[in-house]
Amino acid sequence: MKFGGSSVGRPERLAQVNVERLLASLESRDAALAVRLERLREDGRGLSYLARIVPDASRRELLSVGPVEVPLDHPAARLKGSEAFVALTTDRGPVPAAP
Repeated sequence: MKFGGSSVGRPERLAQVNVERLLASLESRDAALAVRLERLREDGRGLSYLARIVPDASRRELLSVGPVEVPLDHPAARLKGSEAFVALTTDRGPVPAAP
């Protein structure tokens, strides 16, 4: 696979992963996730995949990536497919997002 002009492959630490077993393991969690999503919807919330970079007190940045519970009116809750959204919050407050 090519990405940005360079070859990208499976990281060595994942070379021994059995893809079929991994997918089966994920499928086994579908029912529990469906129940969680239904409960969130009933509560006016949803699940969005977010990446967050937050500076800590020592001026280092802490990165987290994963599913996060958000209100249904959150901009990320309305994203579909490969759509993306970037929002910034500074010491002076939120920066309006471009459409």
